[in-house]
Amino acid sequence: MERGAEGAGGAGSDPLIVLFRGVPEYPAAARRRGIEGWVRLELTVTATGLLGDARVVAASPRDTFDESALEVIRRWHFKPAFREGRAVEQRATLTMEFRLKRR
Repeated sequence: MERGAEGAGGAGSDPLIVLFRGVPEYPAAARRRGIEGWVRLELTVTATGLLGDARVVAASPRDTFDESALEVIRRWHFKPAFREGRAVEQRATLTMEFRLKRR
């Protein structure tokens, strides 16, 4: 598998649940060179379950998979967090892994 992701909300918040996850494009240069890695994103999920904003907070290797991760996360849909019966905005951290398929 070329990618995977996991996430969790901040302390005291609902866990981050992904309802729709698009597949990031594996950068061609990284694929040719056999490079694998990960990108950690901080994001805001709106009360409607869409991405409000996202930023890269860490990555390995740096600047290799950042753009692919940011591009695909914009298309993901999440289960909104609820407080007192109402959907609310949620902050979360998510790590997206980039792994090449082994043949």
